[in-house]
Amino acid sequence: MSISLFVIGVTCVLCGLIGSSAFAAFVGLSFLMGAAAPLFNGPYMAMIQKSYDPEKLGRVLSFVTSIGRLASGFYRRQFIFFCGIGMMKEIDSSWKGSLR
Repeated sequence: MSISLFVIGVTCVLCGLIGSSAFAAFVGLSFLMGAAAPLFNGPYMAMIQKSYDPEKLGRVLSFVTSIGRLASGFYRRQFIFFCGIGMMKEIDSSWKGSLR
């Protein structure tokens, strides 16, 4: 499980460091990252299923999934929000410049 997290982390860093001309390397690293993800998720889900009573397992899995989606959605919305503010400032400044 920790080896797969290490592989995912290293491939993410390498994907960020390679240049734009190395698209084939990016595709290969992305494939490796995707292949390592189930090696983490499988034991993670098994560990969760062993840790909780079967009566509460549905609620626990629902909670874990919703927390993950909430966190990723929150950061995605924040990113889009700040990009939108930057675009609005740029449009506003170019619009004001055209009036002069």
